[in-house]
Amino acid sequence: MPVRSIPLSHSSVTGRLASRPNQPALAFESSLERDFAILHLFDPTVESVEEQPVRIDYTAPTGRKTHYTPDFLVVYRSGGPSARLVEVKYKAELDRKALRYAARFEAARQYAAARGWTFEVVTETAIRTPWLENARFLLQYRHRPADPGRCRRLLDALNAITTAAAGDLLRSAFTTLSEQQLGLPCLWHLVATGRITADLDCPLTMNTVLQMA
Repeated sequence: MPVRSIPLSHSSVTGRLASRPNQPALAFESSLERDFAILHLFDPTVESVEEQPVRIDYTAPTGRKTHYTPDFLVVYRSGGPSARLVEVKYKAELDRKALRYAARFEAARQYAAARGWTFEVVTETAIRTPWLENARFLLQYRHRPADPGRCRRLLDALNAITTAAAGDLLRSAFTTLSEQQLGLPCLWHLVATGRITADLDCPLTMNTVLQMA
């Protein structure tokens, strides 16, 4: 459970983001935090994401006892790193407040290391990429029911030709325009669930090359 709740605010972007099935919605208090959460909810190597996960007590440079709560704890599936504490900040703010943040970030690194985790500060440079736009687009299809018959036709068609542009695959699997339109959500569902692969570092279009997973 979060150790600190995020209140609704009229002066900043706050809200809750639908998480995975059977997991609570994630709270965020900036659009950058929201975008970070979207990326990691889409990441298949991630087991869970928790906001405001731990309170870290530390001593400020002035000698005052204080505490700090990182933005997220990302827990990974087996085979990858165990967990990562994350602070999400705009680069300009990091540069402007580097001295102010140094002690709290060092305390977070030590806290994480003692538990076999890592600590990382992530900025918009790593978050706001084509991958984010693709994750935002595909997440809506990941848990949406898709017609099994249409999915099978798409998979059979792709299996027969190995690789194909998205538009070509639709035309190969479905002969009429109306069938292709009905098949399109199924195609994105297959990409969102990893049964069909695409280069998600580039924007998704009808020209995106698809392959069997």
